[in-house]
Amino acid sequence: MSDNEKKIEISHSDVLNALLHNRQQEQHFATQESVDNLKERLMSFESKTDENFKEVRNEIKDVRSELKEQSSRMDKLFFLIFSTLIAGFSALYFK
Repeated sequence: MSDNEKKIEISHSDVLNALLHNRQQEQHFATQESVDNLKERLMSFESKTDENFKEVRNEIKDVRSELKEQSSRMDKLFFLIFSTLIAGFSALYFK
């Protein structure tokens, strides 16, 4: 063997690993059917999400209307208490 020849030595484990794991470099090409299925799932997810958001919006509207009702009741109650206090103090003062 001459000095110009170069040897490459590969261990048995490296050869086995290369043979056993050679499919890792293969690429997966999507078929049109898988793309269509993905589109359908995405559209279904979007429609369900839109429905859920509509339900949430309706719940928020209901809560707002209930808060407005409670606020008007509290305003009336406050006015009643305040007017009663004024009437009581005026009755005591002008007695």
